[in-house]
Amino acid sequence: MTSTTDQVDTPAPSAAATRWLTFAWGLAIGAGSALVGLLPWLITGMRLPLQNLWETTVDPEAMPIALVPFSQYSITLIVGLIVFGSAVAGLLGRTFRERLSRRGFLGIALGAFLVQIGAATQSTLVVASGLPGDSLAAIYLTGLIAVAVVSIGVGALVMVLIGRAARPGATLGFAMAAVSVEAWLSALVVPPGTFVTEASMWWLDLARYLPAIIVGVAIAWCGIRSIGGVIAAVGSLLILWIAPVALVSVSVAVGSRAIASQPDQMLDYGGEVFISVLMTAQNSIPPLVIAIVVAGIGLASRQLISSWPRRSREAE
Repeated sequence: MTSTTDQVDTPAPSAAATRWLTFAWGLAIGAGSALVGLLPWLITGMRLPLQNLWETTVDPEAMPIALVPFSQYSITLIVGLIVFGSAVAGLLGRTFRERLSRRGFLGIALGAFLVQIGAATQSTLVVASGLPGDSLAAIYLTGLIAVAVVSIGVGALVMVLIGRAARPGATLGFAMAAVSVEAWLSALVVPPGTFVTEASMWWLDLARYLPAIIVGVAIAWCGIRSIGGVIAAVGSLLILWIAPVALVSVSVAVGSRAIASQPDQMLDYGGEVFISVLMTAQNSIPPLVIAIVVAGIGLASRQLISSWPRRSREAE
């Protein structure tokens, strides 16, 4: 005697449930990407760097926990950590955009934003609690907040360009993200507060030239057969040339204690450093040459691969 079992059909999830599940996945991806961006700082233990304006004398090990390394000496690092996390979110959004849809990408953007704004807010409160209540401390804290806000804004632009834009726009996004890679990888290899070793020198050299390689690969991926592709290629090279110098200039000017209370002189000094470094051939030319060479190799390879089937047919 054969027994039969009634089959019960499992109801398919509703459209609304599917949309919310997609949004939730996006939130998780965005939050995780932002944490990846902060990873080089998180693994250090997140002790706030020593502050010149701290109201009391505190040992480095006794400094409070801060989710972002707020310090006038960590400007480049702050930008690198935040923008890199946003770039990872954008790249994942582009990779899975057919599965995630617009709602999923909105979740990615919101997840990354919540983590980054939360980390910046926590760090702001921590720094504010230890600073004296004078005008110089207020200027200092306002400057750090401005750096964090601008970094989050630039990161959001990078995320949207990489995640949703056509190839020319995404190429510009990759170029902007590439500038953050050096700071992120350098901090991962040599965490803040540690010393450079012989073993880490190779990675630091790689980090120095990795942005140029990324820009070259992005240009090759985009192509230059269209007006948009040409504009993206030129714009990417300009970003590679100007953005790192701008970061260095801001870091040097803000990190100068002699003019810390004189914003106008700080601005003038930063401008002088910017022009000086920008026009120094040994700083600006090598990355551009590497990016152009990598892009040329990539474009030639694409042309060769695309023409291979036609040549095979002609040979037959």
